[in-house]
Amino acid sequence: MIKGVLRAAAAIGTVAAVGVFVYRYLLTDEARESLRSGVTEVRNTVETVNKTLCDEPDERAAAQINRRRTQMQWEKLGY
Repeated sequence: MIKGVLRAAAAIGTVAAVGVFVYRYLLTDEARESLRSGVTEVRNTVETVNKTLCDEPDERAAAQINRRRTQMQWEKLGY
């Protein structure tokens, strides 16, 4: 069990080290900027999706409350 965890940690560390090396020494400035802008776009998209998914239940609840209030007002008016 511990050997498996250590192997996984070593593999993750190796991949991270290779990634840092490639980013720092093998990519051109243009490639780095392209990578940064791609990461920024992905981050913004994820944030937008999270906001949409998280805010939706609140909006549904507010709409349901508004719908009930409006229905009660119409009933008071006799409709």
